[in-house]
Amino acid sequence: MRVLLILLGIIAGMAVACILNKLLAGKIENKSYRIGLKVAAYIVFALLGLAFTSIFSLRIVLDNFIVNRIQTMEISLSKMFPNTNIMERDFDATELVLLNNQIQQSIKDINTSNDSFFESLVFDAFIGKFSSYINAVDSGVTTLSAMSNDDGTVTIKTILNNLKDMALDTVSPYFMVGQIIILILLFVFIGIYVGIVIYIKKGDSLYNKSIVYGDINDK
Repeated sequence: MRVLLILLGIIAGMAVACILNKLLAGKIENKSYRIGLKVAAYIVFALLGLAFTSIFSLRIVLDNFIVNRIQTMEISLSKMFPNTNIMERDFDATELVLLNNQIQQSIKDINTSNDSFFESLVFDAFIGKFSSYINAVDSGVTTLSAMSNDDGTVTIKTILNNLKDMALDTVSPYFMVGQIIILILLFVFIGIYVGIVIYIKKGDSLYNKSIVYGDINDK
């Protein structure tokens, strides 16, 4: 899915370059300038398209990253509770208090030294959300009702998956800012492209006039 999105971004960027080249660069008389501008446009706009969809696909990557971390926690907890499927077992809020230390330990067991910036960002958000719910339970505030089943029980896996979505929503503004920056750069480069075309065509026009003027004087 992510590879497909990235390919679509590159194709979209090259399509923009193709349109600009056909409408503007194709009218440049100097062959070297024309070819150079066309090649540069394809490279720049393909990279912008790649950057835009790469940022867009980060949510998919980070979603898989948190899922892997949840699975790591599941393995750690299964070692603490070998005789039961602790992730799928139904609990009420008070029982979760008793599991607090074990859950916190399963988090500490995760190696985060090789995480990238965005991975650290989303995992910190995930842990922050999780800690706030555990603290809420510890203080007797049952804020887990929105995640609970009809009988008022909830599984650890349900909690973690819900908190995963909340953590991703927390870092989503960073993705939006990145995409806005890419769009701004897109319009900036379009402006630069148009400016270069105008400059080159003006140079061609002055060059042609100088040739005509020289021919007249020769006569």
